[in-house]
Amino acid sequence: MSRPLPVVFLILLVLPLSAWANDGAGAGKTTARCKANHLAGELSPYLQMHACQPVDWYPWGEAAFARARREHKPIFLSIGYASCHWCHVMARESFENPRIARYLNAHFIAIKVDREERPDIDDLYMQATQLIQGHGGWPMSVFLDEHLRPFYAGTYYPPFGDDNHAGLMEVLQKIALLWQNDRQRIDDLAGRITDLLRRQTQPSASASLDTAIAGKAMRMLRNRFDTEYGGFGQAPKFPQPGVFRLLAVLARQPGTRQASEVTGETALDMLRLTLRNIVHGGIYDQLGGGFHRYSVDAEWLQPHFEKMLYNQALMVRALVDLHALDPDPLVARRVVDTLDFVRREMRTQENGFIASLSAESPRVDDAGNAGAERAHDMAEGAYYLWTVAQLKALLDADELALFTDYYSIEEDGNLYADARGEFGKGNVLYVARWMRDKPLDAAQQKRLQSARKKLLAARRLRPAPARDEKILAAWNGMM
Repeated sequence: MSRPLPVVFLILLVLPLSAWANDGAGAGKTTARCKANHLAGELSPYLQMHACQPVDWYPWGEAAFARARREHKPIFLSIGYASCHWCHVMARESFENPRIARYLNAHFIAIKVDREERPDIDDLYMQATQLIQGHGGWPMSVFLDEHLRPFYAGTYYPPFGDDNHAGLMEVLQKIALLWQNDRQRIDDLAGRITDLLRRQTQPSASASLDTAIAGKAMRMLRNRFDTEYGGFGQAPKFPQPGVFRLLAVLARQPGTRQASEVTGETALDMLRLTLRNIVHGGIYDQLGGGFHRYSVDAEWLQPHFEKMLYNQALMVRALVDLHALDPDPLVARRVVDTLDFVRREMRTQENGFIASLSAESPRVDDAGNAGAERAHDMAEGAYYLWTVAQLKALLDADELALFTDYYSIEEDGNLYADARGEFGKGNVLYVARWMRDKPLDAAQQKRLQSARKKLLAARRLRPAPARDEKILAAWNGMM
């Protein structure tokens, strides 16, 4: 990951806080009546979600570019996708706020992009965001000049800031003032960032693959490997199927063990530890099958709850590779259950596969009933979480006792990263560490199976996460 450009941060430092207009966070939502913007005719479900917002959104295209040139306005580019929880949060907080929308419409040309529909645009401006901020993510918020050159970027912004953090309104006001008063600075920044992007994307000479390169790859992976929980780097942790594939290939090759002696870890050891922790963790849906996109913690326990088609395809491949190297009934079961999940919940009537399931859904109470206002009572993970009260209402005493121990259920919930208070006393299901290598007897297996069946039936009565019905050729090809 590239280091940020210090000069870029002058954009947000050059004016004092007193120069920012004070727009309080109490502005209201849009009215129910829809006056569609330029996204109304788009095919992407994600773009359609924004078609009735008061922001005058354009899709990526010449109509927006021409208007920016004609009116000499900067472009505000927002990139996201339908199953992205924080994209929905920013949409509700900021893009449905009339005051923010009015300011955006007055001073910027607003463009909305579905990253799954246009991965080329997403990739280019993600590189720019990483250059500017040192990290990236979605929703991505990028500011461009009339020539589509990025000069500032960020990810999620709250609608309004505080003493420590700028909100979207303050960022918009700051950039609008700079656009009016110091265009040369913006032009210099856009030029520097564009030059860096060009150098970064130029092809480099490729070396031949040989054992020396394999050994170097193993050393690099080992340096980042988490020897306790598996995976690479620190939290948040993403499954990395490309790395899993490399480890499987290296594990099959004679001499790999010698190459990895330097690291003290074999390719198979790394693959086994990582995937076993993943399939026991909350990142895997222990009830319904399938993988959530990533884990917010180092132990693979607390997921970010969206389910993407490509994750299912590539994780199945990784588990099949591991099972071929080191047969394991649990790994085989996870393969079958994941494919069953995809057939059941992601397949279309035409036998294609949809792109994703959203991370958020309507909250449910202890009786399993959804909130009265679906559109404004959404929470991440609501479909997947269980309170103790809900479990007591569905399971008998013996089932509850075993289920509580096996899946690490806690009275106040087992999700500790909850900055926005969305999870309440909910529990995500993951297999307790002390239960993972403890065989269950026949009676316990029957009891656990009965409990899972009851909960899965109850879960299917909850309002399900929204589906992104796009059929992406590449992701369908993977599956």
